[in-house]
Amino acid sequence: MYTVNKVGGIALVLGGLLNILRMAPIYLSEGVTIWNFPPHDLAGTLMVAGGSGWILSHIMAIISVPLMLVGGFALLEDLSAKGYRGLGFATLSFLSAGSVLYLVAAVADGLVLPYASEAFTEQLSQGSEAAALIIELIHLAATNYGGTMAMFFILTSGLMGLTLLRAYDQRFIGYLGLR
Repeated sequence: MYTVNKVGGIALVLGGLLNILRMAPIYLSEGVTIWNFPPHDLAGTLMVAGGSGWILSHIMAIISVPLMLVGGFALLEDLSAKGYRGLGFATLSFLSAGSVLYLVAAVADGLVLPYASEAFTEQLSQGSEAAALIIELIHLAATNYGGTMAMFFILTSGLMGLTLLRAYDQRFIGYLGLR
């Protein structure tokens, strides 16, 4: 059981770190600054999506989600043994739902958008409004939908953290006045 808990904890931490650090490759890409990211127009979208860090950033997000879920499921049995079965299961259920929705947005924006940008390069250079509309729709749908789902994912990750904190370190929870 100790090994399962240790692996689960490491998976949760690695998944969380990947998710936090996933923006670094985008900001380290050539031409990207805090002033032009997120992009506000088609040219900015094409520049950022074509950058070297865009796909890597979204792959990091895609990898972080299964790590966090594996970590959560690994710790669920121990949470149950500590009397937190209902709370642990509810938290993990919400985290799973948030993860699926977050993954949809990460795949659409991180993998579909660069491919579509490349596929429509010729049409965009000729001023095709249809190609520009498709690119903008993919990006707007992914960011608007993805932003909402990212917030849901972050909130459910926090709920998971509070559940784990409550189960494993009662003194700290008492200091926060949440006991």
